[in-house]
Amino acid sequence: RIPRAALVRTRAAHGRGVADLSAMARGDRRSLLVGGGEAGDSTCAVRPASHDPKDLSTESFILQHESGELGGKFIRAAGADPQPALVVNCGCYTSLVKVLEQAAPFYATRGYAYVVVWNKGAVEDVADHIFHRWSADAEAVLSWLEDQTWCDGRIGAHGISLLGSTAYAMVRAAARRQGRLRLCAAVPALSFSRIHPTVFVWGNGLAAELVLRFLWLAEVGARDGALRGLRLRWGVLRVF
Repeated sequence: RIPRAALVRTRAAHGRGVADLSAMARGDRRSLLVGGGEAGDSTCAVRPASHDPKDLSTESFILQHESGELGGKFIRAAGADPQPALVVNCGCYTSLVKVLEQAAPFYATRGYAYVVVWNKGAVEDVADHIFHRWSADAEAVLSWLEDQTWCDGRIGAHGISLLGSTAYAMVRAAARRQGRLRLCAAVPALSFSRIHPTVFVWGNGLAAELVLRFLWLAEVGARDGALRGLRLRWGVLRVF
């Protein structure tokens, strides 16, 4: 569960609203409250300098922590001043890495370092500990970013569906930390931050169809190419 104080909100002259990446991209100058929500704990969202696509570089890295191992890439303008980092955690869906790499230049040419991470190791092992890994991976990524001189301390997180849940995990992890990093924007889409109210609709009936779909995606569907015929049927039964 994400603490209420961890919600990222803007304070503008004409009201309040949830901060998003589009506001940062537009260059809106707004005060962003992060973490405890104290008035003095704020940063200014100003659009970074743009860069030519030919100046972009891609670097790979590996992060190891007690719960597992992460592979990662970051795309940014080589030799540029410190930049905000936009983080996407693919979790066990490594097939999405190539898709996100294609989207990276859109952000990198606009002055952001685009960071993509994913779970390494056996897909089955990752999927079976999926909820724990979201938090542990977020902590590991933030610790790594803390040491990167090319990151100016501002972070954004986004993702769709399961990747949105990893973005929520990044928000929660950032709210717990002390240091120079500030999570200034989060844009999860078609996702959830808490499991119980999602599975039990308004605390009442069980959303059985949603549960079955999620179990398939997280537990069985993640095992690309490994389940066919009888093995596929056995994999479905194992979920229950």
